[in-house]
Amino acid sequence: MNDRIGKYMRKLRNRKNAVLFSMLIGGLIGVAITLLYAPQSGAQTRAQIHQRSMQLRNQAQMERVSAALAARESPAEAA
Repeated sequence: MNDRIGKYMRKLRNRKNAVLFSMLIGGLIGVAITLLYAPQSGAQTRAQIHQRSMQLRNQAQMERVSAALAARESPAEAA
C-alpha cells in the first residue's frame, strides 16, 4: 500500500516539476521574442515608462489634493 502511495507521490512531483520547467522555458521564449520584435530601443522604452509614471503620479497627487479640499469644504458629507 505504501509503495503505491510513494509511486503516486513521485509521479505527481515529476508532473509539477515538468509544468514549472515548461512555464520557465515558455517565459524565456516570450522574453526573447519580445526583445526581437521591440519597436523601439530600450532607452526610448525606459523614457516612455518614466514619463507615463510621472503623469500617473501627478494625477494621483491632484486627485488626493482635490479629495482633501472637498472633505475640508463639506466635513458632514465626508462622514
